[in-house]
Amino acid sequence: MSEKHRPQPLTARGFLPAIMAILCSVSLAGCSMSFWKVAEAAEESTIEPAADGDAAESNDANPVDEAAAASSGENSPEPVAEIPAERDTVSGTARPTKAVSVELQLETLRTSLSRTASYRNLRTRKARSSFTKEASLQIDLGLAAVDAILSAPNAELDACQEAWKGRLTLLNRGEYLKLPAFGDRLDEAVSAATALPEFREEAEYGSGLVLVNRLFKSGKLQETLEHLQTHARDFPDGASSARLFLTFARNCGEQGKFGAGILCCNLALWQLNNHPDIGAVRNLLENLQAGRTVDPSQDKVQQLLQKEVAVLRHELPIKIDKVTTCTSITTAYHAVTYSFRVTLSPSFVTANQDKIRESVTQMARTTFQTQHLLGQGVSLHYVYFDSDGQELLRFTVTK
Repeated sequence: MSEKHRPQPLTARGFLPAIMAILCSVSLAGCSMSFWKVAEAAEESTIEPAADGDAAESNDANPVDEAAAASSGENSPEPVAEIPAERDTVSGTARPTKAVSVELQLETLRTSLSRTASYRNLRTRKARSSFTKEASLQIDLGLAAVDAILSAPNAELDACQEAWKGRLTLLNRGEYLKLPAFGDRLDEAVSAATALPEFREEAEYGSGLVLVNRLFKSGKLQETLEHLQTHARDFPDGASSARLFLTFARNCGEQGKFGAGILCCNLALWQLNNHPDIGAVRNLLENLQAGRTVDPSQDKVQQLLQKEVAVLRHELPIKIDKVTTCTSITTAYHAVTYSFRVTLSPSFVTANQDKIRESVTQMARTTFQTQHLLGQGVSLHYVYFDSDGQELLRFTVTK
């Protein structure tokens, strides 16, 4: 242990940092495990199928780099002005007044998708305002191109499918940018696509957008669970149906809301008992019931934590200063328990327990090593005993 981490002789003030010294030895530097990112990465292949060739951007349901999925990129051609169209009074879609070049309209759609792909990466209010103005124009161009494609008598099915996915993607981006009425328009488009058998995959994708981007982080548990069940009923064999339940249930568990995660899994078992991915739901349910989100054998954070603690155990007991000794370090799931023996009088510890708890908590949340542990969802438990083994103080620090 480095000298700079060693405390001053134990006084009422010096006792506080002393008990933190042992924590600096347990470091998981370099481990960037994040369960939501893993869950979100899993969604990339389930909420929507991968696009082929120049197909439209395909991972709006997840906060990942969408530019890689947009077909045109920076070298896309300038938007092609849409052909003047009149509005069909029955369907509400544009009916072209003359022949439509489907390929040109697809290029317009792809350009719109490419130029609005960075809609999540807006760090300042000024940047958001500037981007939103340009994005609004690009979205309108893209949606006009979609209307033209879907109204063209010469449009092939794959072009229409790409157009539907593009429509849902652009409406989702408009809702994210808080453009007027885009949330309602997205809901209407999802309902319309769901009613068309040839666009079932696109409808499933749109429903997934609403769940992941609007509801999963809204805090509205009942509304989210109801929408998950509706999604499962509409797409009982869909690639995303079980995995959306999994994603939300795991997210609940990572927030410590194990009851909500368990309820979500049980609803999935009820709605999708014959789905090919239902085994994963049962496995997650068992883990949530045990107070964790993944099997310890598959948890990189837990594996590294146990490895680090195993090394430290060989050095026990570790004398922190003249009156403080770390006698035990144990691990549980995403948790470390430190046991200290102090030779101070019990009355001294009792009188200063609030100061001890406050100081240790502040240090744990600001020291790099322990801050990193807390950021990975690890709980730090502290227990202090007197020389006779009687417990004097116990508390827990979390993120």
